[in-house]
Amino acid sequence: MKNIFKGTKSVIFLTILILSSCSTPNKVACPSFDSGKGLKNKRYKSGIKTFNVRKVFSLKKGHNYKREKMSNLNFIDDQSSDLPTEEFNSFASSEEINSHDLGHSNFDLIEQNQHQEHKVANSNKLYLKKQIKPINATSSPHIKKVFEKKNTFNKNQDTSIYEKSKRKEAIIKGGAIILMALLAGISIPALGTTTASVGLVAILLLDVLISIGIIRYYRKEKPNLAKTTGFLRILYSAIFGIGIGYHIVGNVGLFNKFWSLGLIAFGFHLIALGILFNNEGGKKWVNYTIKSLLIIAGIGYTLLNVGLLFTANPVAFTALIQPIFTVPQIVGEVLFALWMIIKGGKSENI
Repeated sequence: MKNIFKGTKSVIFLTILILSSCSTPNKVACPSFDSGKGLKNKRYKSGIKTFNVRKVFSLKKGHNYKREKMSNLNFIDDQSSDLPTEEFNSFASSEEINSHDLGHSNFDLIEQNQHQEHKVANSNKLYLKKQIKPINATSSPHIKKVFEKKNTFNKNQDTSIYEKSKRKEAIIKGGAIILMALLAGISIPALGTTTASVGLVAILLLDVLISIGIIRYYRKEKPNLAKTTGFLRILYSAIFGIGIGYHIVGNVGLFNKFWSLGLIAFGFHLIALGILFNNEGGKKWVNYTIKSLLIIAGIGYTLLNVGLLFTANPVAFTALIQPIFTVPQIVGEVLFALWMIIKGGKSENI
């Protein structure tokens, strides 16, 4: 019985010793529940502040300084883990305050730097605007000159192309008038023959070609008058074509009547052509000579053929009027044709 009492007493004594050793967490760094909880909370809060401080220093100083700060803070946390609970609590609270103040101060520095950067950017914009204004003022006339040169170049190029085409048209038209005069000299004396019929058809085709050439040649200078002049010659060609049809069937009398009727329209065509003609910057006496001869020849054709068709004695009327207009009729058309071949379509003329 005594042995059982002694054993129980020793067990109780050992239990009291163990409990007394574990109930003093403030003096001994014992891994108690309360001390572990407080340490965990303090370290958790310290970790949040550490993250904020790390963020500030990473924005402010860059990656290298960030690494140094992270190592220092980890060192502080490692040191604080070895401290007692009360000392660690005071140390953590002081670190929280310092980190909080440090974060605010660094954010203030960042805001100041951003404000300074905005000021510098605005000043740079104002400087650039001041520099751009004189550049625009000096460059705009230069740009205008460049565009003017380009436009003049394009205009010159267009005019050169137009002059080349106009020159070709003038040569074709002048050559057609000369060839038509030669065919008329061959065909008219041989009226009533097959040779005359072939020659008259060729003259008709050349007349149509000349009509189109006149419209195209003067389409930019005087388009309305050019169309009128060409239309009058086409009208003459249409009436002349009807007369050629009668000539082919052997009725020379009707051919002469239709030809005379067509020559009235041809006379008006020559008057309009004399008004339309322009020496294009050449000598004035050449311009006035050709214009006058064409107008006089047109009046002569109109009067002679009106007399042949509508007077009682056409032979006497023709004998009276024809000597006055024969020279202008021949010389006017020939000079016009030669001028077209030699100088037509050129920028500088005689």
